[in-house]
Amino acid sequence: MIIIEYMVLTYLGINVGYILLFALASLRKVKDVEVTQVHDKTNRIAILIPAYKEDQVIVNSAKEALRQRYADNKFEVFILADQLRSKTIEALNHTKVNVIEIELAQSSKVGALNQSLQHIDDFDIAVILDADNLMDHDLLNIVNGYFNAGYQAIQGQRIAKNTDSKIAFLDSISEKMNNLIFRRGHVNLGLPSALIGSGMAFELNILKAYLSQIDVLGGFDKVLEVMLLKDRVNICYAEDAKVLDEKVSDKTNFTTQRTRWIAAQWRYGFQYLFDATAHLLRYGNIGYFDKVLQFLLLPRLMLLGFLGCSVLVSLLSSAIETLPLVILSGLYGFALLLVIPQKDSLQLAKCLGVVPTLFWRMVIASLQFRKAGKSFLHTEHHVN
Repeated sequence: MIIIEYMVLTYLGINVGYILLFALASLRKVKDVEVTQVHDKTNRIAILIPAYKEDQVIVNSAKEALRQRYADNKFEVFILADQLRSKTIEALNHTKVNVIEIELAQSSKVGALNQSLQHIDDFDIAVILDADNLMDHDLLNIVNGYFNAGYQAIQGQRIAKNTDSKIAFLDSISEKMNNLIFRRGHVNLGLPSALIGSGMAFELNILKAYLSQIDVLGGFDKVLEVMLLKDRVNICYAEDAKVLDEKVSDKTNFTTQRTRWIAAQWRYGFQYLFDATAHLLRYGNIGYFDKVLQFLLLPRLMLLGFLGCSVLVSLLSSAIETLPLVILSGLYGFALLLVIPQKDSLQLAKCLGVVPTLFWRMVIASLQFRKAGKSFLHTEHHVN
């Protein structure tokens, strides 16, 4: 029993220490990247937007994607239409976007990307968005500058498009925390940024080479990230490349989304653990090992809930030592305070009553993670 207790405390300690370290590192702004806007180096950019049953938002997103302050003849928008209604496809065809109709035995985001990339050649860079994403109108200029400076893979900053419910607001806070801990904090310590799945850009040839090796239902960005870092392809965090992203507003979508995320995180964490450890010991590949370790951490909300429940149990029973749990809880609370924007504090306090429900939803998501391996779990989008 004592051995199990120490193992649990050690695991919780690793979780808390990891979040605290990168929360502290995120207090300093990302060092400005020296980007070059060379007039004769305007890269050809393909904007790829997979759209699986996204009839409610895709036409608006497509029109917005065309509104870039970038040379008109240097970028094109490609809608990867997977099971869109004929009426939606007709509306898209009346815009200046390119519609590629996707036919897959089993729908997946990476499947749509791979199928579409067979038809896309005459470009230097590919930007990947979700169907609900809206880009800052200067995003392509910013991306172009980073690639001119020699970067091959970048992750932009995703920002909440909506905070129309308590769940959406809490999800927006989570996004901000992710940007600080897993992106800004990491690059400030010389480690690669985490990918998110959208708002990211790659050299087209690199994207094609790596995606062609990936065939998964969910979490393709996790596999892509692991493959890039294993080969020491650095992922830059472009904090000034901003993309609006719809946050989930209801419990059902929240559970579906988190089930998909947790399934991918844990599956690939265990799958690559030994290989990443070997690469750390043999080649000193810290970025690869750090990424796999990150996958094996508890989601922040679950960690908060488990720490709280553990302290409560320890107070009611002498079987578990209270002091280490109280210390860990205090350190974790301090870490979270570092990455919660002050301007959101009042609104956050009003939403705390929803947190226990979301914690329980996360527990449900973790228990049914096997669902994500059997079918593509789609998160519905509604906000234009």
